[in-house]
Amino acid sequence: MSSTSKTYKFVVTTGIGTTATSAAAAYPVYPIGVTGPQTFVSFQEKAAGYYGTTTGKHTLTVTTTPNFLGTVLLQGTVAMDPAEADWFNVTDGLFTYTEAHPGYNAGSGLGQSPIGQGNRTDYLNFTGQFTYTRAVVTSTQGAVMFINFNY
Repeated sequence: MSSTSKTYKFVVTTGIGTTATSAAAAYPVYPIGVTGPQTFVSFQEKAAGYYGTTTGKHTLTVTTTPNFLGTVLLQGTVAMDPAEADWFNVTDGLFTYTEAHPGYNAGSGLGQSPIGQGNRTDYLNFTGQFTYTRAVVTSTQGAVMFINFNY
């Protein structure tokens, strides 16, 4: 079995003039000069069910900047070669970040955390025989620093 600790990677496309550049990034950053919510879908990552483990236990951690507003949604599939229709939302796999979320700080941005106000990390333990999982991030402000999972 390969490594049991992974970080989701995202394709981030930025348009400069008439060209667009896509790059795999460990985290999606809210694009400069873009207004409205932005949605990023990670690459799929092999999960416990892919290797035939019997427990199906996973842990997910989401680390954001203190000013991140948006959602992080975990999706899974049991298909070996998943199409878009094969993905479903994992139970309790939705993280919602608002001004009321613990640790929110409107004055903080990427690399601008005041002393004592670092990044926020939330976690989820979940069970399932998923062959692959992926993360869907919708952002209106701030950034998701990284999303890790173990199985």
